[in-house]
Amino acid sequence: MATLTSSKAVLDFVRDYYDCTIDFPWQSHPHFGVIRHAHSKKWFGLVMTLSEHTLGISDSENMIDVINLKASVFDVEFLQSQPGFAPAYHMNKTHWISLILDGTVPDEQIESMIATSFALTSNG
Repeated sequence: MATLTSSKAVLDFVRDYYDCTIDFPWQSHPHFGVIRHAHSKKWFGLVMTLSEHTLGISDSENMIDVINLKASVFDVEFLQSQPGFAPAYHMNKTHWISLILDGTVPDEQIESMIATSFALTSNG
């Protein structure tokens, strides 16, 4: 399996392992992909390419791939200050976290966080 260091790699991973749909609903941001539960259509992830400046991690316009995932309030609070993470871009910052897909966060942790987000957003 390829390492999860890009939006494409993450989208390929979720397509292979989850019952989900992926859509790109915004014309103004055609590379923003919403990952949804196949049946409920509820979001469990959002992949984006953003500048570091937009994400608030530096003044650089360097573009980076990011995934927003739902997590426990405790995990969000803890992870926001860890390398490879930032407060959720354009989402509820109490329940969602932005994970930077640059290799800083190990694949196993990304996979675990995707599973957690999937579980937290499942019905029942």
